[in-house]
Amino acid sequence: MSESYTPGLLQPQLLTDKSRLQEIYDLRVQAWEASGQGDYINHLYFPHGWADQQDHEAVHWIIEDAGKIVASARLCILDDPKKLEEDFTNFHLPDLRPFAFYSRLVVDRAYRGRGFSRLMDQVRINYIRSHAIPFTLAWASTKQRQEALVQLHFKQLGMISHQYGANPKIDTSPAYILYLPDLP
Repeated sequence: MSESYTPGLLQPQLLTDKSRLQEIYDLRVQAWEASGQGDYINHLYFPHGWADQQDHEAVHWIIEDAGKIVASARLCILDDPKKLEEDFTNFHLPDLRPFAFYSRLVVDRAYRGRGFSRLMDQVRINYIRSHAIPFTLAWASTKQRQEALVQLHFKQLGMISHQYGANPKIDTSPAYILYLPDLP
């Protein structure tokens, strides 16, 4: 798809049909393989898509084009940081609960550069604000995503190491926190 994105044409919508999660799992692998991060997430390590224990409880948004999911994002609402695959235990976190975990933003390669990541960020920020979630955790594996989180007023906590499922490679990425009063 080479035509430019027209605001309002394709918008995030809340995923209400959890039977479509497999489409999201498959999109995650396809998007990561095309992102330069394919050493971590690929069909070799995730032949049935990239899923984890948070998916069925999380809030998901999708952007569709002609019935096909072309972007997705997830927000986990949790009471215990130990439920995350990512290890945030080395950071002093607020005792306030619940908290949100910003994760699994992916955009189909053919739809990149159209502002879909910003739209998905905004819908998640709106959800956090409307539910008065006191703080949000995130991590980012790419420089572009790190810059986007900082623009959203996330503050870097430090670095975390992350192993992606069965893949033995370890990725070390910046971890971030966003406090409700700092929401853009």
